[in-house]
Amino acid sequence: MSATELAARAGLPTQRPARIRHRVGVLLCPEVSLGSYGLALDVFRMANQIAGPYRFDLVRVGVGGSAVDHGDGLLAVDAGLESLGGLALVVIPSLWTQGAEAVARHPAVADALAALPPSVLVVSMCTGGYFLAAAGRLDGRPVTTHWALAEDMQRQFPHLSIDPAPNLIVDGGQICSGGSLAGIDACLQAVQQMTDRATARELARMLVVDMQRGNQLAFMPAQGWRRHGDRDVRALRRAGFVIVGKLATSELGALPVTEPDIHPPTRNPWDPTRTAGGSSGGSAAAVAA
Repeated sequence: MSATELAARAGLPTQRPARIRHRVGVLLCPEVSLGSYGLALDVFRMANQIAGPYRFDLVRVGVGGSAVDHGDGLLAVDAGLESLGGLALVVIPSLWTQGAEAVARHPAVADALAALPPSVLVVSMCTGGYFLAAAGRLDGRPVTTHWALAEDMQRQFPHLSIDPAPNLIVDGGQICSGGSLAGIDACLQAVQQMTDRATARELARMLVVDMQRGNQLAFMPAQGWRRHGDRDVRALRRAGFVIVGKLATSELGALPVTEPDIHPPTRNPWDPTRTAGGSSGGSAAAVAA
């Protein structure tokens, strides 16, 4: 008796469920971070090892349709930008610090992304969001990127509202991730949207990551160590104000001295052995100086 007959007698399915296939394009250009590019490919290749009906057909999309001369070697591609409209998902790997250069060198990428039909899901990993911004696909939407590169992206696209804190932002058919390995979160979210939560959870187990990993705040330096580029300060600068410095205060303005744990103490400029007081010791020292 054949295995099919035995299964039928036992009341078990005698046919495998039909495969549900999704075509996933991963964008490749000379500025792409090879680690981010390889990460995207590996996540979906690993997803193909999970039992179930879902399978992902990977398409390596080159900006010119031919092999890409990357700093780490000649990289093969399967198709050009004309293929993007026929995909279920487009993944834009990190451009690391070359986001602005990539946008300037490859305007056809922004054009192709702008022309995508609404049915195509889009993932930007880290600074891959530069291409989405250039395509106008981030206008009026919440945006994140690597916390260390958010200020540069904000300068390039001042009309956007970029928040470096979130690890992941899902807004309709677009998924933006924060820095580096946050790209895994973005790809997991895309898998969940194209399949189901059970499949995404199993993939997360295989990747040895949590489905939700918080935000980037734990990895960001204290606000005082970052350049002042928040929304209100940008508005002041656009109005013509000149920012000449930052003034220190104690944590929550609650202490009689200005000696926070994460910054050097503010001293009296007339006698550095004495405190400048608090809570606004930085203001007092600036006036006294």
